[in-house]
Amino acid sequence: MPNLYALLIGINDYAGISKLSKAVDDANKMESFLKKQLGSSLKLKKLTDSQATRNGIIHGFKHFKSAGSSDICLLYFSGHGSQVEPPSGWESKYNEGDFESVVCYDSRQAGGYDLVDKELAYLIWENTRQAGHLCVIMDCCHSGDNTREEDDVAGAIKTAAPYLGDKDVSAYYGYNPGSTYPPKRSHVLLAACQSNSTARDGVFTSYLLHVLESDFDESYRSIFDKLKSKLSQNGIKQSPYLSSSGLESKVFLKN
Repeated sequence: MPNLYALLIGINDYAGISKLSKAVDDANKMESFLKKQLGSSLKLKKLTDSQATRNGIIHGFKHFKSAGSSDICLLYFSGHGSQVEPPSGWESKYNEGDFESVVCYDSRQAGGYDLVDKELAYLIWENTRQAGHLCVIMDCCHSGDNTREEDDVAGAIKTAAPYLGDKDVSAYYGYNPGSTYPPKRSHVLLAACQSNSTARDGVFTSYLLHVLESDFDESYRSIFDKLKSKLSQNGIKQSPYLSSSGLESKVFLKN
């Protein structure tokens, strides 16, 4: 039976920026759900709060190295997201603008930095390319706002202002002067919102798990459509995102 190698990350207790209240609980609920569904075939690594430093997350990706060609990998992140300007010297043939990033526990401490999308792409390629397929679930936003609005529907907006200062381009994980884009690794991405939008603390994962409790053996596309419908029916003004590299017809976490 194939194994699922899961790296779950949840951060509430940020240093230097507004804290969240439900991200760690999201990760714990995802862990409980996976254990119930998969039993001994689940190979789990979980990082929360102070464990989820930038270096801790980078090292955590090595968990996927043990996955074989018949196994599945799952990367789950719940916490703050942000956007940062590309560093001086970064040459983008697509002129795509800001990097999207996840905010690590220590990203806003002195000398700290986020993990940007290019670094995540390289880490994914480096550590999961031998595995069957990969699912990435991102419960954060990448708007770059520094707001933490509250309402009766859900908690704080999961966004943080960019870190200050220009990080030297050579310090980015996996940077190659001859090829500034990381190698491609096909995967499914389920995200809490669009790249220029916001995600509320405690919403996306809760609704996703509600769908999965009854529809675990359905395709990524079917699960996404049901999730989007449930959010809309309950008045949640948050637009989730699916990117599938042609894998949307696959059954969730199955090869």
